[in-house]
Amino acid sequence: MDRDGTKLGTFLAIPRSPMIDGCSAMLEIANPVLYSQMFREIVEAMLVMYPMYVAGVSRADLCADFQMTPTRWEVVRGLESGENYLKGLRRGVQWWTAKGADRKPHQLSWGGMDSVFHWKLYNKYKELHEGGSPLASKPYIEQMWVECGFEPTKVWRLEISITACNRVVDDAGEVIPMFDWWDDRVRLYKRIYGDKFIIRQNQGHADRRRDPQVYLLDFGGSMAKFMRHRPPRKEIESDVERRVVCKMWKEFNDPEVRARDVLHGAIRDFLCTMFQFDRNIQAVARRYNITTQEVISAVSEID
Repeated sequence: MDRDGTKLGTFLAIPRSPMIDGCSAMLEIANPVLYSQMFREIVEAMLVMYPMYVAGVSRADLCADFQMTPTRWEVVRGLESGENYLKGLRRGVQWWTAKGADRKPHQLSWGGMDSVFHWKLYNKYKELHEGGSPLASKPYIEQMWVECGFEPTKVWRLEISITACNRVVDDAGEVIPMFDWWDDRVRLYKRIYGDKFIIRQNQGHADRRRDPQVYLLDFGGSMAKFMRHRPPRKEIESDVERRVVCKMWKEFNDPEVRARDVLHGAIRDFLCTMFQFDRNIQAVARRYNITTQEVISAVSEID
């Protein structure tokens, strides 16, 4: 909490938890902080208070708020009815309808249990005024809409939840650093949206590439970028060579092994041989959530 007693975040540490090991904790950021321009400074200050380092980001939510227009509404109704579809969708669309007589949809979502990207398109104003309350549950969000010139009653949100951030990589194949999800959030959103949220009009063509594309949000040239994600860890570890290299990397960094020059040197020689193949460097970087340059530098160090 800050000096005024406002909650900034919560550290979660659960002994014997199958999700969080005994030496780790999860930092859950309070919602108002996520909308603050001081986000980075607040999080860094919280981390300084405890003897911890960041091992990774478990989940990142990126979103775009927009005013619903008649044109966009036609796209939404098309997604609900099946007249429009998302390219490459494996799990199908689920939607929720309002309980009023008009039965208009107010939320659609996409993404299976094993998906890296989960999408949620919904009436954000309705969510903030659940039950018809005249007061918003999160007034600071509505205040931002007003400052942007939005009519709050017409605001919807398209949200991307990335539940395996260590599987999303940049152009160089590197894991995206923690604070880049904040500092570079606009560009990342545009790139993921442009590659993953491609809507086509279902015209029944055998070759779906002939179905015309329709747009909910238009970011112009930014939509052409490609955002990759890595295979699951179990797929990486199914390869014997990469699995052995990852195990030897762990031994290479063990303090007891580092204290034994001959043994440490032998493992280094083995890794240098295996790192002639880029796939092994990338496997270690993925497994231990570090950059490929850090991997190369570690085995290149001269004691």
